[in-house]
Amino acid sequence: MQRETTLYDVKREDGNWFGLTAYLDNGELRLARHDFCELAEEMYGNEEHETFYQFNAENTMKLAAVLKTEDLLKGLQVYFDGKMRDGEFFDLCEENNIRYSFFSWP
Repeated sequence: MQRETTLYDVKREDGNWFGLTAYLDNGELRLARHDFCELAEEMYGNEEHETFYQFNAENTMKLAAVLKTEDLLKGLQVYFDGKMRDGEFFDLCEENNIRYSFFSWP
């Protein structure tokens, strides 16, 4: 069974919008980041840019241990607290040897 939660949904006055959603399915974590902004338009020729991060079961368990939570989605909600903390989060993963794969579109 898949569960999901929104980690942040930031809409700025300038019209730029950023969102990050976490999905937990069969013990594996997936993050989906959606950016609708001028920078994406400049860099990719499209205002919409999506990046997906996939953590296998082993690394999902490691992340839950580092966050000291039995409910990873709730632990991630507490960690992000509705803010864009992507850089800090991926630094935390690097420091704790938590591996993931990613791809982006466009």
